Amino acid sequence: MGLAGSQIGQIGFLLMATGVIAQPAWGLLTDYFRAERTVIVVGEITSAVAILSYVVSGGLSEPFLLIAVGTAAYSALRAPIAPIATGMVLSRGINYGSVLAFGSLAFAIGASDSALWSAIWGASPSSISTLSAWH
Repeated sequence: MGLAGSQIGQIGFLLMATGVIAQPAWGLLTDYFRAERTVIVVGEITSAVAILSYVVSGGLSEPFLLIAVGTAAYSALRAPIAPIATGMVLSRGINYGSVLAFGSLAFAIGASDSALWSAIWGASPSSISTLSAWH
């Protein structure tokens, strides 16, 4: 993608920092409006759109700004999903171990599908970034 090592470090920082900052804000909004499902669905859809910045930036001569903004948006929009989903499972008395087991199985299937896709059609840096972000 043509990024320098320092730019990759900055992207990594943005990925972590925006999630840490956004998570409490999402928690307050979710609790105030009692909108767990809505927040999860909005987070999933909008973060999927945000990560497309990696694919779009592949054709740019200077992709850093678009990747940085897309990464920050992705991280901020994904931040509430796991904690809210965990809270929903625990508050409804569902066996948490079973949920984790099926989540692990789903991840393994998704990772295998991604590896198969990569082996069949080839892998470019932008497709690998996009695939890893979806998991």
